[in-house]
Amino acid sequence: MKNILVPIGISPNGKNTLTYAITLAKNYKASLFVMDSYNTTMTPAHISSAKKVIHEQNLNRVKRRFNQFKMNLLI
Repeated sequence: MKNILVPIGISPNGKNTLTYAITLAKNYKASLFVMDSYNTTMTPAHISSAKKVIHEQNLNRVKRRFNQFKMNLLI
């Protein structure tokens, strides 16, 4: 196994999923790719105007999850 793609979303399970994936990647010396997933009901017109906002929110959510994991390692 060389690459692991981890979809995390807004559910509480995202933290557990990321924790498990990081452990798995370490054990297999694999690269870990984290992506945020979400549902949307926007129309194409909304998508173009909201793309930047959605990207920033998702990136911040992934960073928060990763930082939570790092803090748990220190405890």
